[in-house]
Amino acid sequence: AEVVTQSCKQAFEIAGIKATDIGYLEVFGSGIAQEDEAEIKGLTKAYKMVTKNDSLITAIGSVKANIGHTYAASGMASLIKTALCLYHRYIPAVPQWKAPKMPEQWQGSPFYVATESKTWFLEESQSKRVASINGLGLDGTYAHLILSEADSTKRSEAVQYRQQTAFYLFPLAADNQSALHKQLNDLQKKIEQSDDLGATASETFATFQNEPQAHYRLSIVGHDKNELHQQIAFAMQGIKKAFETGEEWKTPLGSYFTAKPLEKVAFVYPAMGTIYIGLGRELFRLYPKLYETSTLGNQINTLLHDKLLYPRSLEKLPIKKQIEAQLYNDGAAMCQIGISFDLLQTAILREYFQIQPQAAFGYSQGELSGMMYALGVWRDNKMLTESLPSSPLYQTQLTGPCFAAHQFWKLPLNLPTKNVWCSYVLKASATAVKDILKHEKCVYLTFISTPEEVTIAGDPKACLRVIKTLKCPHFLIPFNNASHCEIAQPEYEALVQIHLQKVHKVSGITFYSSLDCAPLPLDSDYIAHNSAKLSCQTVDFPGIINRVYKDGVRVFIEIGAGNNCARWIDETLKGKEHVAMSINSKEVDDQTGIVKVLAKLVSHRVSVDLSPLYPMPENCSKPRKSLVKKITLGGKPIYTTILTDENRKSFENQIISHNPMLKIIQLQIAGAMQPLTPPRDDVIWDEADLLEFAEGKIANVFGPEYAIIDSYSRRVQLPLPPYLLVSRVTKLNAKRGLFKASTLTTEYDIPHNMWYSVDGQIPWAVSVESGQCDLLLISYLGIDFENKGILVYRLLDCTMTFLEDIPTEGDTLRYDISINSFVRHGNNLLFFFSYDCFVGDKMVLTMDGGCAGFFTDDELDKGKGVVYSKKELTERDQIQKQQFEPLLICQKSSFYQKDMIHLTDGNIAACFGEHYWQAGLNPSLRVPPKEILMIDQVTSLDFNGGAYGLGLLVGEKVLEPEHWYFPCHFKDDQVMA
Repeated sequence: AEVVTQSCKQAFEIAGIKATDIGYLEVFGSGIAQEDEAEIKGLTKAYKMVTKNDSLITAIGSVKANIGHTYAASGMASLIKTALCLYHRYIPAVPQWKAPKMPEQWQGSPFYVATESKTWFLEESQSKRVASINGLGLDGTYAHLILSEADSTKRSEAVQYRQQTAFYLFPLAADNQSALHKQLNDLQKKIEQSDDLGATASETFATFQNEPQAHYRLSIVGHDKNELHQQIAFAMQGIKKAFETGEEWKTPLGSYFTAKPLEKVAFVYPAMGTIYIGLGRELFRLYPKLYETSTLGNQINTLLHDKLLYPRSLEKLPIKKQIEAQLYNDGAAMCQIGISFDLLQTAILREYFQIQPQAAFGYSQGELSGMMYALGVWRDNKMLTESLPSSPLYQTQLTGPCFAAHQFWKLPLNLPTKNVWCSYVLKASATAVKDILKHEKCVYLTFISTPEEVTIAGDPKACLRVIKTLKCPHFLIPFNNASHCEIAQPEYEALVQIHLQKVHKVSGITFYSSLDCAPLPLDSDYIAHNSAKLSCQTVDFPGIINRVYKDGVRVFIEIGAGNNCARWIDETLKGKEHVAMSINSKEVDDQTGIVKVLAKLVSHRVSVDLSPLYPMPENCSKPRKSLVKKITLGGKPIYTTILTDENRKSFENQIISHNPMLKIIQLQIAGAMQPLTPPRDDVIWDEADLLEFAEGKIANVFGPEYAIIDSYSRRVQLPLPPYLLVSRVTKLNAKRGLFKASTLTTEYDIPHNMWYSVDGQIPWAVSVESGQCDLLLISYLGIDFENKGILVYRLLDCTMTFLEDIPTEGDTLRYDISINSFVRHGNNLLFFFSYDCFVGDKMVLTMDGGCAGFFTDDELDKGKGVVYSKKELTERDQIQKQQFEPLLICQKSSFYQKDMIHLTDGNIAACFGEHYWQAGLNPSLRVPPKEILMIDQVTSLDFNGGAYGLGLLVGEKVLEPEHWYFPCHFKDDQVMA
């Protein structure tokens, strides 16, 4: 350890730097416990902090976590990785990192481990990026290498990285429907033959550029060949329907076509409350010109609050609750981050892709500041860097503790804010809310987001009275904002001053204000007073949307964090010709979000330059620099220096010491080569066959007589992994073409250490879904010979009965599946089925009353959801209410995502209250992991509600096309289970 410390200090001295200058440290990390312990001990001593202000400023990692130990080449691998980190200004994540083995050794160090990759911003005390590499030779030598970025480095554009994100856009252009179909067929062939989808996309773009006057444009997107083939198949039918109906065709993945292009564009800027942890993580790596072209300049790190947006820790952060709370309590930081991302994303659209809006408007802070900075009306960053963080307005008065509310109502400032102020989103009309607020003096209507969604704010008890009267869905906003009501009126002059900025004229864009739902004159004094007035009155977002629509805008692009504004625009303009889109969403990576927006704009014939998505052609006339240079050295050959008698003896001892370890590795390899389970004679189709059925060709599984089905755009399929929960089929009693009672037996081997398990026990949903091979059985009977890709499978009903404890890892689930009967209704076939599930000889689960059928897209569009019969409603009304006295009382009636994460972690007390603390008595009492937790928040909880009076809980889950279960359920027919 001491040698490591001395090596570091010598390197610092030679390089003329301090330990606090280093932003990234590449450690050796041999994997040998004694070596690793000594290395960390020495590094911690060398880098130990002097002041608390500089804590956690040095990210650490090791390339061995990515590629393993390359032994003699490991130093070179570390050097390459670290140089790339500096060049791309990027801190890569350490995969599978959880926590240091001996955390006490890391105390007082500046080290943190990035569990998610992020942009490498400079600390305030740093002038350039500096990295170090700690090396350990096989001969026991130590080295500490210091690297830094050059003072002025011309970095090439990140086209290659944008390509490596592997979300390709294939734009097609033609003057009629038949020409588009021909181009789709041609593209299908090119993709099938392609060895490089990036190059194929570039060729398609080059052809597209030669058709600038073509009336129709189609965008196909996808990550790989399978997705692209799927999207093309969908497009074949989709564009035909789009021509017939005049409606847009789009897929959850992002492919898009419209036969009625809409061209006038507005940029829309959201409020500050839409920011979230991890926002814009990839932007600077994807679009590095932002460092130079952004007007944020050297203040990027300060304005983006790097440590708040991308939390730092030596341990993997289990949840983001504390960081989110810290962020939401800092109104100035929220404003700075929100405005900065408005500016950055606007720069991407305008400077990279040359998209120019004809109009601009915003929601709350999006109007007050976001659009002003983003579109160049304001260019002095003084408000962002000085006025915002120093003004009480966004620190204590209108956000955070909301002292303006205390003062307005003459309450003591030390009264907890939770007892004074809160905000709720209500699913109710503004008219209904206004009627009730006539009787509530301490509740305000602050935002009208859509005709049926509003926000109220004020005294918490009074807000709950309003909600109880309305009996409407609602949720609590996790941060405080006392703007947009009379509470802000005493702050009017301060609001005028903070918005009084020098104005620059911007041509070609009409700016709008929601204060009077009219164009906004670009006058400094007018804007300042307009912003102050708006801060004191309700935001009427539908009003401004309708005004902008009246003025001819049809294409709305939400810029900034989240996609609320786009959703509100869709709800407000429902039934009217328009298209609304957002470039950011929590569930979608930065590049995918941008490409999906570009795909829509292309089809709407909006002027856009797509060339930044594709590689520039190489200039063959320009001589390329060679990396190989011949040099001649004098002196003795190097081996005569290295291979002395003393060194030979040392090397031999080290080689001998490695022999036992090598023998152990050989035994491990030999053991791994043995089959895990002996082959079985009763397997009809194994896991490989089932995967082929799910994503490949049905003829490869059932035989060539089924080959025609592979030509249809859709067929019955099993889900793809990780939703494929079947290991083998062992029995089959069915005959193709005979829709009679049939049976099938399947098995699922529950693996160990699965992502969905809770302490080895699987969720109930997995045991239910593992009986999914009714799909295989109905397919084998030949239903797709009739469906021909027009009708698709949907499960309608079933009843589950659990007989034993939920199965655990290592169990094999056996399902005896029966299709019992069939009913035809016109072209629709319904079938009724059941199954029994066994572990060994013990039945653990039964499913009966199963009903599924096949329907056209039009029939599914007309579906009414869950419909109760009159008999069911009568029976529910006749249920005699019961009563149960809860053993513990929770004062909360709504729970948010952070609360749900508490339950996945087993931290019940953090969710329900300290009196629920069990001191670790039942650590397995928790809900499934986040990936399979199908609930985002609980909007209401009534202990005496429900049909039986024993409780009613209302939960919500936001469904996004990119959620993991849609792409794999099913490959050609994405639908919620």
